[in-house]
Amino acid sequence: MSHEAQFDQALDALGHQYRRRLAVRLLEHNPQDTKTVSKATADAAADTDAIERVHVHLPKLETAGYITWDRESGIVEKGPRWEEVASVVKVLQAHEDELPGHLI
Repeated sequence: MSHEAQFDQALDALGHQYRRRLAVRLLEHNPQDTKTVSKATADAAADTDAIERVHVHLPKLETAGYITWDRESGIVEKGPRWEEVASVVKVLQAHEDELPGHLI
């Protein structure tokens, strides 16, 4: 996969606030419990319900290889391609106060 395609995939994976917040939390602590992340984002205007997390957001990150997800326990860990998305998350986090709205 070309560098451009990897970057496009990382941006697509971070295209929803829940996925961005989960990625930020994984930067800070690995692994994460999806239930804990859900509670931490409950006050966000773009909060995601359980159905979307399970059927859209977590599978998208897992398919890309950015996370591994144990569906039974709800535990998410950094995946084999984590570093590809982590670099983008670090830039977003470092410049969060310069970005419009509450992107993270």
